[in-house]
Formats: sequence, C-alpha cells, structure tokens
Amino acid sequence: MAKTLKKPKYDALTFAYSKKEAGKMIPNTTFTAGGEDERFYSIKNKTILPSTGKVASILSDKIAKAILESQLTNDETMIGWGKNGTEQFIYGELPGGSASDIEKFIINLDEKKIYATNIYSHLLYKVILAYDLLQFVLAGEKATDEQREAYEILAGINYLPTEPFDETSILVDSAEKESFVTLCDSILQTASMFNGYEFDTEIPNKDKDFDIYANKIKYNLLPLVAMHNKVDDMSIDTGEEDEDGNPIYIPEIKPLKVKRKKKGAKSKANSSIPYKDRDYTLMTDEEAEDLPEELKIQRDACIELYERNKEFMDDNDELWECILSFYHGNIWKMGFFGPSASGKTTFVRMMAGALKLPFALVTGNRDTETAQLFGHMTIKDGDMVFVDGPLTQIARYGGIFLFDERNMVNAGVVSATNNLLDDTRMCTIPQTGETIRAHKNFRYCEAFNIGYEGTKEDNLSHISRIDEFHKLAHTDETEAKIVVANSGIELGVAKTMIQVKNNITKEIIEDGDETTQRVDLRSCISWAKKTMDLEGNALRAALSTILTPLSKEVDTVLSSNNIKNFSATGDPVVDYASNEIRKYFDESVKKKVIKKEYEFEKYEL
Repeated sequence: MAKTLKKPKYDALTFAYSKKEAGKMIPNTTFTAGGEDERFYSIKNKTILPSTGKVASILSDKIAKAILESQLTNDETMIGWGKNGTEQFIYGELPGGSASDIEKFIINLDEKKIYATNIYSHLLYKVILAYDLLQFVLAGEKATDEQREAYEILAGINYLPTEPFDETSILVDSAEKESFVTLCDSILQTASMFNGYEFDTEIPNKDKDFDIYANKIKYNLLPLVAMHNKVDDMSIDTGEEDEDGNPIYIPEIKPLKVKRKKKGAKSKANSSIPYKDRDYTLMTDEEAEDLPEELKIQRDACIELYERNKEFMDDNDELWECILSFYHGNIWKMGFFGPSASGKTTFVRMMAGALKLPFALVTGNRDTETAQLFGHMTIKDGDMVFVDGPLTQIARYGGIFLFDERNMVNAGVVSATNNLLDDTRMCTIPQTGETIRAHKNFRYCEAFNIGYEGTKEDNLSHISRIDEFHKLAHTDETEAKIVVANSGIELGVAKTMIQVKNNITKEIIEDGDETTQRVDLRSCISWAKKTMDLEGNALRAALSTILTPLSKEVDTVLSSNNIKNFSATGDPVVDYASNEIRKYFDESVKKKVIKKEYEFEKYEL
C-alpha cells in the first residue's frame, strides 16, 4: 500500500529562517551585515536552530525583505480580510515571488491551514504583517504594548521604499536600525502564532479555490500595510456599480492618524499630543515648487534631519518652544549661544525641518562683507545682473536664515541687517535700488560663541532687535544618542565616550589652553565613526580623533601611531586624556565595543 505523504506543518523558525544574511540582500544600508560579529539576532527569541546551532537571525532575508517591500504596490497587489461561510481568513495576492510572477496565500484562521502557491516565499510575511497590524486596529484602546509595537514602528520608519529600489537606494538608515530590527523580531513572534498550521500547495476542491476566497474579501488591508505609499491606488473594485453607475469598492482599513487641532481652532485637544507628533507646516510641498533649486535642496535636507532626530527630543526640550514661536510668528528673531558643537546649527536646521521651510546659512568671520549676506553684481550673458545673497533670498521666499559666528563679524556689517530686523521687515539693495519686504514666513537666527578668540564686543543696537536668546547645551543622554545616530555605534559605548569627553574638558579648563585644546560633541562623533571603521577598536580610533588634535602643539609627541606616545608628554591635558581613554578602552573593554547589548548562552548539540 502506498504511503500517504503528510502535508508539512508551519513552523516560524524553520520557514522564516534563511541561510542568506539580510545584510547581503539589503543593498546600501548603513548597518549591512558583513561578518559574523555584525549579524543581528532576535532580542526576544533565543531558540537555537537545529540546522545551524545558532539563534535565529531576525534579519534573515525573508522577513527583512518582506518589510522592506511592504510599501511597494501595483495593480496586482491585494491583501484583505474576509469570511468564507463562518471561516475567517487573511488573503494575499502579491507580485515579486521567485516561484511565479504572482504568489497567492490564504491563512484560514478557523481551519488552521495555510494555502500557498509557494510555502517558502518571503511574501507570506507581508500577509503576516497585515494580520499583525489588523490585530492592533481591532484592539483599539485596549491594545497591548506588543500589539502596538509593529504598527508604531512601521509608522515611524522613514526610509522604507515606496517605489522599486535598486543598489543605490538607502533603505534603512542607521538611526532607524534598532526600530527595524525590533520590527523584524515582532513579525517573527507573530508568525509563531501560526505554528502547527497545515501547509497546502494543492487546492483540494473548488471551495479552496483562490478566486473564491478573493471574491469573499470584506475589508481591504493594503492601505493599512502600505501606510507610507501615498502614490499608488490601492482600492479593490468589486466589479459592481451603485445606482448612479459609480464603481463599488471593498471597504478599506486605513492607517490610524493622530488627531490634530485645526489651525486657528480654539481647542485644548492639541495639548495632549506629543510635540514630535504635531504638524507645524508653514510651507506645503506645492508651494515649495516655486523655490530656487538650492533652497529646495536645503528644505528637503532639513525635513529629513528633523524626522530622523525628533525622537531624541523630549517634551521639555527648548526646541519645541522655539518651533511653536516660529510657527505662530509673533517671535521671529532668535539668538543662540553655547560652546562649539553644542548643536546650535543643527537646532536651527531642525526648526526649519519641522516648519518645512528652506534654510540658508552664512558663517561669519573678520573678513565677512555685506555682499556675502545681501548679494552682488555679476556678469551674465554679457549683462550686469544682481545675484541675491542668502539673506536676501530667504527674505524673498520665506524660510530661516542663520547668521553663524555672528560675533566674529565687524560691527558695520552686522548693523546692515538692522533695517530688515525692524518691524518694517524691509531692506533696500543699493546696487539696484530695489526695496524688499520680507516674506511672511521669513525667520532670522544668529549663533555665536562667547569669549572665543577673534570675537567682537556686541552691538547693543543690534542685540535689542533680537526677540529672544537661548543658551544651548545637550544632556549627556541626548549627546550619546546623537553620537549613535551619526555613527551606528552601541549606545553604551557612546555614553562612555561622552563621559570621557566631559572629563577631558574639565581638565582643559583647569590646566589646559581653551584657545587651542578642545574635545566636543563633534570630536566624539568622529571618534565613534573611526571606531566603527576599525571594527570596534575605540582605543586605536582615539589616537587620530582625540589625542592628536589635543597634542598638535606638544613637541614631545613624536607620532600618533602608538598610545604610549601620548603618555608623559609634559602636557597635563594630553597626559590626562591618554590615561582616561586607556582606563575606559583598554583591551578588555574593546571587546565590549562590538558586543551587542544582550548575550546568548552557548549550547553544544
């Protein structure tokens, strides 16, 4: 008697895992897995895979690729929930499979069966993602933290492609690495809910025909999954028409939105919305189309900077107060001072990004002239024409202008801005006689360091025209997160680098030369980047990024090739910095730099 072959049963670890490392199939990510130490493993799941003896990699290519492709849709893409009699099911019809042009999936939740044209396809996990998001929406206010997790992470990731990507695409930014990893892990956990479901690639009878299920879809889930895709039409036409002859579409479950107070409405509802989730738009994308190309580029860059970093700012941060003031427009001139790398320029650029305004910058020095602010005459096509300077350009089109290192500039140049900063908001171009009245969205900022070499005494007439001033200084926690966002290094290592920076700075103040020696946030970012380049060797990375700049005027340092060259130099700051770095980043600590924040037990099978 012939044996009846058993149908395979689904097991998340077996079917989701792939020997392909996700980093090798996700091109141009800033956290591409390249070697054994750089692979990313599940934080929650610690099950050992029998095939490899390792913990399941959550960035195996199936789940990672499914999430990356979650925003890609076309006319053939369909994901929905429905009922076939009393049986609930999730249906997926998705292009991009390896076995066929269109892969089809049915997860029958009552029969505990999965029907698929390809049971090993990564596209199955797009359907599982839909199920995960649906559970959150259905739970509503009673949703658990686990149910919220996938939705909130997917909604917060900015770099998922919404059109087909290639090897030049940046798919996941280093600042979103942790979120992306957690989302992969969440989908793996959801997939585990279907463990034991019977797999079937054959349709046993007409009741299991894919077309029958497709015709019984009650809700379209595609808009919920592809929540970042605002271009493609994701509606599903039933093929029927209403009494007026209009096509009837399957009802959609759309992504949830934060309720926002309408501009000008008198309501306290907005006060309960976190600052980072509010809408501060002063210039729409359509209005931005009229900007000169260089201002479009600056606007896009500022928006990207704001979206990437706003999560680091809590509701007590001064940034939000400044954004609110510029948004309402009653305060439109601000001054910022603080030490080098305290974030003055970044702070202003993030304000521009929140308001969706263009940004322009002039960095002052003792040779700065008014033409660098307002513009100059030049020859174009044989004619003399006037070319706007950055300040004039922002005044015309609206945006935020930053006069950086303003107190390095001669008083006569500074005073030339006074008319534009008066309540009239007007200035006259001497070369052409044109009078410019500043755009309603014109905002002015200036930044300066106090007491540094080359700075000038302040012009009180100019100072009185600035509405308010802010002294900026990040907390150690925020600085560490900024280092992580810019380098991809582990948070614990970044915190240690900030602590070392603070200790060295105190030594410079007590026994060093503040005009020639400095270690600041920029130094730590460079140190972290170099550490990543050197595969976690923070001690070696500090030679060129911290110790050599500190010792540039110390003759006893013969070369920057060895940490020992920075000991017993006779310079108290260099000697202290060398000992401090060795204390935190000797050979035993170097291993901690490349180790993940969690540890795995080793098993012998």
